[in-house]
Amino acid sequence: MASLQDYLNQLEQVYAPQKGLINQQVQGLDPYYNAMIQGLEATKTRAFGDIVQGANRRGVAYSGIPIEQQSQYVGEKYLPALAGLQQEKLGARTKLQQMLAELDAQKYKEAHGMYGEDQDREAKERQAQQQLALQRSTSARTSARSTRKPTQAELRSKAKQEISGDILGFYQAGRHKSQWATEKELIPALTQYYPELTQKEINDLVYTLRKSYE
Repeated sequence: MASLQDYLNQLEQVYAPQKGLINQQVQGLDPYYNAMIQGLEATKTRAFGDIVQGANRRGVAYSGIPIEQQSQYVGEKYLPALAGLQQEKLGARTKLQQMLAELDAQKYKEAHGMYGEDQDREAKERQAQQQLALQRSTSARTSARSTRKPTQAELRSKAKQEISGDILGFYQAGRHKSQWATEKELIPALTQYYPELTQKEINDLVYTLRKSYE
């Protein structure tokens, strides 16, 4: 039976393209916001130059006014804009990381469900096999009570009657009709229990009765 990790690995191929796109967006955050900050720095440099040129025109370049105006620009425009970009970047990164976490959670939920279904199926198959063995054992004990040794024709006739009941009991009790269970469990067990019948006769009976449950 496949393990939970096997199913996780299988589903990773399904989710990988989505996660890849999100990771590309995460990797693109730094270049994008670095460019935005560089633009902010360039704007600040131009603003400082305008302040100095204005002071020169007014003849107050060395009065301390330019420095005061530059400090005012930094406090009122540059720093708030820089903080806004940093906050926006953090929010974008957090959102993308949440999307990745949600995809991983969804992948785990699906894998866990597939693993649980696998376990349930195997449990039903084991139960059906046990019941089949019990039915065959009961039939064997009943046959042993007979004092007269039956003829080969009688054995074959009796085997055909009993095997039909075992086949129907297998599908009714297990309620599981997978091709795997039929080929790997039912047919090998019947071949062992009914040596009076040929492999072809057993196969024909199994697949004929199996059709009534499909």
